[in-house]
Formats: sequence, structure tokens, C-alpha cells
Amino acid sequence: PTPAPTPAPPTPLPTPMPTTPLLPAPVADCSFEANKQNGEYCGLWLDNIGGDQFDWTRKFGSTSSHNTGPDGAAEGNYYLYTEASGGKIGDTAILLSRPLNFTSDLTMSFKYFMHGFFSPMGSLVVKVSGSQVWSVSVDQGNIWNDGAVPIGSFQGTQPIIE
Repeated sequence: PTPAPTPAPPTPLPTPMPTTPLLPAPVADCSFEANKQNGEYCGLWLDNIGGDQFDWTRKFGSTSSHNTGPDGAAEGNYYLYTEASGGKIGDTAILLSRPLNFTSDLTMSFKYFMHGFFSPMGSLVVKVSGSQVWSVSVDQGNIWNDGAVPIGSFQGTQPIIE
């Protein structure tokens, strides 16, 4: 008898492109005075790619919507903002941090300006490693306000802030 031919081995699947995880970053002060470099503000903050409907914008001076944004930055000359005009309820603009590497008890402090005549007004939300830890969702007046989020309980976990 003639032996049966050996079947050809199955064609291997193509090797998937590796996904590069974000490398941890040290805690830093970020005033947004410098342009994005390599897609990041201050080597720490970057726009979420996918999963949101629009991005944050670096701005000098007043916003394009009359009587809804600041006339300028709280400190320095530049700030980040989102233009809500023309958006839909539920649209998001996510700004992500790199995983943070810190060894002491910290509080993330920031300034925000949330003023407008929209009803309902959107929300400003801070999440750490996916858990909401701070939010505000109503008109906060025609002023810069202070926000503070304790992140010390995330020490040693390399949290991501959005």
C-alpha cells in the first residue's frame, strides 16, 4: 500500500502588532504653557484615543462661546478647555494621565472654570483607575474654581487619572 500524503501544516495566523502600554510617569506640575510634545501635555496628560467624542483644546485668551468660558488662564497664559456648544448630551472629552509613580500621600490640585447657560449642563468628572472620585455638574459661576482630589490611597498602584 502507498502511504497517505502528509497534510500541510495549517497556515499560522499573522503575529499581532504589540500594544505598547503607557510607561509610568513621575508626578509633575502642569500649567499647559507648553505645546503638546509627542502627543502629551507636560509629559503626563494625553487625549484619550477613542472612547470619547471630542478632545481638549489648549487655548490662549477667551473661548469662542460668548459668556461661557474664561477670558484667560487662571495662571500663566494657556489653559485646556472643551467646547460644549454643538455637542450632544452624553458626549465626553477624556484627558488621561500616564500611570503615576509616587511614593507619598498626594492630592491632585487643579483649577476649573464651569460657566454657561446650558440646561442641562454637562459634568466635570475625575476618575482614578476607573473609579469616580470627584465631580461637579452645575454652573460654578463666572470664575476659576479650585478642585482637589486626594490620591494617596492609590499609592503604589500606578493609578491613571481621567
